[in-house]
Amino acid sequence: MRFPIARPVVGEDEAAAVARAVRAAEISKGKSILEFETGFSDLIGGGDAVSVVNGTAALELAARALDLPGTAVVTGAMSCQATANALLSAGCEIRFADHDPETWQVSLDSIRAAVDSRTRAVVVAHLYGATANLVELAQFCGEKDLLLIEDCSQSFGTRWQGLAAGSFGAASTFSFYGNKLITTGEGGMVWTRSAEVAERARLLRNHGQDRPFHHIAYGLNWKMPNLLAALGVEQLRRVPELITARRERYDRLRNLLGDVQGIILPKIPPELYVAPFCFPVVLVEHDRDRVMCELKTAGIETRPLFAPQCQQPYWSSLVSDTSPDLPVAENLSANGFYLSTSPHLSLADCDSIASVLIDILARTKPASTEAHA
Repeated sequence: MRFPIARPVVGEDEAAAVARAVRAAEISKGKSILEFETGFSDLIGGGDAVSVVNGTAALELAARALDLPGTAVVTGAMSCQATANALLSAGCEIRFADHDPETWQVSLDSIRAAVDSRTRAVVVAHLYGATANLVELAQFCGEKDLLLIEDCSQSFGTRWQGLAAGSFGAASTFSFYGNKLITTGEGGMVWTRSAEVAERARLLRNHGQDRPFHHIAYGLNWKMPNLLAALGVEQLRRVPELITARRERYDRLRNLLGDVQGIILPKIPPELYVAPFCFPVVLVEHDRDRVMCELKTAGIETRPLFAPQCQQPYWSSLVSDTSPDLPVAENLSANGFYLSTSPHLSLADCDSIASVLIDILARTKPASTEAHA
């Protein structure tokens, strides 16, 4: 693939950090874990960070630390399936909300409609390096006495009115998979301003034991190995440069594709500072799958936008509720895909990718517009 969708940005500093941990025999436990957690909290703006093995574990751990098992939660329909799976694993009952037709983030109006007297929490996955209106979302949750969990796996570094995504809720979760802003290979983080919630999370990530072989709560082994944390410490130092590089590529693609007929881009509110995970687009005239196939033939890797989680083939085997009406999510899923903003691409690469896409749209026959009405 000439232009892969992602490639981790790592170098000699990361290699040296991992080597130091190996030489010190700090493989599972070690000082890098606390250093990574502290450095991460500093970037969010204080609070406590609790490292874990991956982003999915982070979300389940956050739900359990906030005592959500057995309660009803509302979450956006579109996300990596890990969001719904983690909540199911935590024992939550899930209701899904549709998305906003302009920003493509979860719709606050749809959340309002989905919340009822049984709802205990709202879990919002921020998509593509952007967010919904976090001030309004946090205000709504406060008025309804609902806990807010922010899944920031795709939006580490994003800000709303200057405040970090993840800092608005009772807890937030992050992923450090290889395609994210920073990576530890796998790995994740739970962040919270509550010392009590953080203490609970640390207990649960270690089998619920308060001392060796004395278990006072149900928990699993969700701890991050020190080797991953050593890599993460060095990755944190790259955050400003990585955000800048991704924004440059995002802005380049937006300038090149923003006025192309047949392409719709998400609205970016002035309060939002995007830390791009990717560059999402929706096609209004062309067959999305055919265009993605043409891009692949040209050496350009893409990904489809998320399908509604409650419409995955296995979902009905676990949950009896029928899928709610999700017209926006279904349209985005059927007609959207994303391009890379990864720093491994040069700005000239972005020019080439945009040129190829424009050429494909110009020479291929548009699909029926009825499906996009």
